[in-house]
Amino acid sequence: MRDGMRDLACGVAAGAAIALALRWLLSREKSRLTRYARSADFPARSIGSDGKLVAQWYRDVFAATPTAPRDAGVWTPRETRLLRLTAQEYVEERRADRVTCEEYVLLQVRRARLYRHMNQWLYTSYARLDQCVDAARALDARAAAEGVEAIAPLYGLPVPMKGTGAMVDFPTGAGVGVLSGYAACKDCEMVARLRAAHAVVFGATNVPELGASVNTANPASGQTRNPYDHGLTPGGSSGGAASAVAMGLCAVAVSSEDTGGSTRIPALCNGLFGFDPARNHYPNGGNPALSCTRDQLGVLARTMEDVLLYDHALGGAADAEDAGSAGTSVRRRNGDLAPWRPRPMDECSSPSSSAASSIR
Repeated sequence: MRDGMRDLACGVAAGAAIALALRWLLSREKSRLTRYARSADFPARSIGSDGKLVAQWYRDVFAATPTAPRDAGVWTPRETRLLRLTAQEYVEERRADRVTCEEYVLLQVRRARLYRHMNQWLYTSYARLDQCVDAARALDARAAAEGVEAIAPLYGLPVPMKGTGAMVDFPTGAGVGVLSGYAACKDCEMVARLRAAHAVVFGATNVPELGASVNTANPASGQTRNPYDHGLTPGGSSGGAASAVAMGLCAVAVSSEDTGGSTRIPALCNGLFGFDPARNHYPNGGNPALSCTRDQLGVLARTMEDVLLYDHALGGAADAEDAGSAGTSVRRRNGDLAPWRPRPMDECSSPSSSAASSIR
């Protein structure tokens, strides 16, 4: 209990220090800060912090946007089928050469832009999503030259990074509008690992400023909408990622922090599986911290099979038996496929099964 209180106090102190630093930047470095247009999907400055006025704005303005799908007549039957694939199914399709990375990623980019009003990505990412198509095309070229197993284990699967992580191709500013024009000099460790696993880094998902809220909204990128009902919260701070996965705009997405529920709360609000692992199960370097002892990256997905496939591909699972699920096959690191088999209950707490047993 004492450790928890001390950690919470440290987090509050760190937040206060960041707020002071930002205030200093605003007063001293205005010429170097990013000028951005305030999102129409965020309460106007005139509303201020009046709780009743904010609630009224959400009811009268934000929630009034229809939740009806915009896909009718847009996609061919083949495109509709591809857009509904899970991560596991996409990998199987790509390995069998029934779809290319470019075709699949281009569909996801088109659909993300079709639903731009959902505010699932940071506003800086939408115009840069064509880079994802270029990356997919490069993976196809490598597969054609060296064989499809050269792009294992994720085979060009598009995976968005949460908007708190440092990325060279997609400026994030950790959701802070005045920092959104700054690109990182180096990718965070998780993005580097995704690229090494031959995923396509699918932009940066929307987050509250500095990831410090259980609702996903900021003045620059707006309030993320819950795909089930715009009057409901998508949760936070990984609400952009969760909303995108729930709508099928991507099969899996990186979530992060979860010092107080940043993976679990959006998973609950959007009907997803959220994997909140032990600290350093995935690399945290380059992702700003709220707590130096409790933050950790996670993942959001629509199926348990996709959580386990992702976890194994990125080095989280000890072996293929830990990374499988009933009725599925999971790729070992040596490239062979191994069927899943049940593990005895007395093995559930063993170190080799820690990844599966920590899924909440």
